[in-house]
Amino acid sequence: MNALARYLLALVVSFHGLVYIGTPLSSLSSTVFSGWNGSSVLMGSLVTGDALKSLTIVLWLIAGVGILCAGIAMVFASRFPHLWRPVAIGGTLVGMLSFVTFWDGQAAEFVNQGGIGLLLSAAIFVGALAFAGAPAPSAGAGKRTSVAP
Repeated sequence: MNALARYLLALVVSFHGLVYIGTPLSSLSSTVFSGWNGSSVLMGSLVTGDALKSLTIVLWLIAGVGILCAGIAMVFASRFPHLWRPVAIGGTLVGMLSFVTFWDGQAAEFVNQGGIGLLLSAAIFVGALAFAGAPAPSAGAGKRTSVAP
């Protein structure tokens, strides 16, 4: 991947992390929680109301820090080629977990409750897995070596 494409992708990933961090700290949280019924499909009656809201916010902050760090690590991927993938995988898994932990099952509220973030996290997760098998760049890349018989 050329440097410009890597930097643009890192910018998108970093902004995604900042949205996770910024949502509970801004007026966006009022939009997210406005149509929420106080429970979730996954948690049932185990955790509801303010406790579930607090759990979700903690998961958003963890995911946001992880995804932001993945974006920053992507900028330095030529120097630290194996760093961004596990950080991106971890951050996006926490982000996706936050959605399934929080979502109350209302299809009409899918976007307001973070559905677009879920899809973007899933795309970053799949991308990190897809690039996991790619060889790391090395100083000798492109040089041919031969082995004497």
